[in-house]
Amino acid sequence: MKTTEIAIRLGVETVTIRKYCLELEKRRYIFQRNDGKNRNFRSEALHTLSQMK
Repeated sequence: MKTTEIAIRLGVETVTIRKYCLELEKRRYIFQRNDGKNRNFRSEALHTLSQMK
């Protein structure tokens, strides 16, 4: 899933998802990246981000 899809599912803005991801990455959470730049989210990432919300 892309950042936009995650934001829609969680009912938040895409910028919020990016902020959550940056915080998780500071704590050594690793997101898959589809081209080395953009995050590609799996279902476990969706669950983790929903817990942060």
